[in-house]
Amino acid sequence: MLTHSFPQELLSDNGTEFCNSLSDELYKILRIRRLKTTARKASTNGCVECLHKTLNSIIAKLVSDSHSDWSALLPYCAFSYNTCVHSSTGFSPFFVMYGREPNCNIDMLLCNIEPKLQNVPQYTARLVEWLRTTHNIVRERLNVQAKYMSTWYNRKVREKEFAVGEEVRVFDDSTRSGRCTKWLHFYKDVAVVKARLNDVTYLLSCPTWRTDRVIHVDKLKRVTHFSTSAELAA
Repeated sequence: MLTHSFPQELLSDNGTEFCNSLSDELYKILRIRRLKTTARKASTNGCVECLHKTLNSIIAKLVSDSHSDWSALLPYCAFSYNTCVHSSTGFSPFFVMYGREPNCNIDMLLCNIEPKLQNVPQYTARLVEWLRTTHNIVRERLNVQAKYMSTWYNRKVREKEFAVGEEVRVFDDSTRSGRCTKWLHFYKDVAVVKARLNDVTYLLSCPTWRTDRVIHVDKLKRVTHFSTSAELAA
């Protein structure tokens, strides 16, 4: 917060390090709107998940066998990520933030750094124009990328809708030590729809849960009731 000031919104998963009474009170005092991803739906915060995947891949190539030095490597891995050109924007995050490419050791060795004499107003006007142009290009490219990803994702999506009071089965892929995943029933919990929050999320209640949960529609199935032989005969 001391670097980028207080955010207006904060999106996190449902981990207790983010969702607790102390955090709730802090968000309330700072007037931060807290947003949470739906349970077991990492794509809700896809950008961050992709970042974590890339950083973990970089750290895996550098960390020692004991995995004890990862914290010392993290700043260097983050700098490497921020100075690489991203396919979605065409710019590096460093350039988008500062309006210039970073000066690295290799630039000094190759003498690629050329001093440019200019006064403060000239530098400021040039930097502001570069940032304005860069941000406009980034917005356009991100919109194109978002439409492409939406089209790609929606190809396999089958719309589902549940009514309030309807019973549904909830997907839960949590496992226990000593259990074979091939024999587990991942739709074991049966919950009741208490409210439809929007097109893709529902508030559910289940007797085995401590509190009601917000679940993504992708994790829900209708409860199928099979008729008995006596019912069919009647």
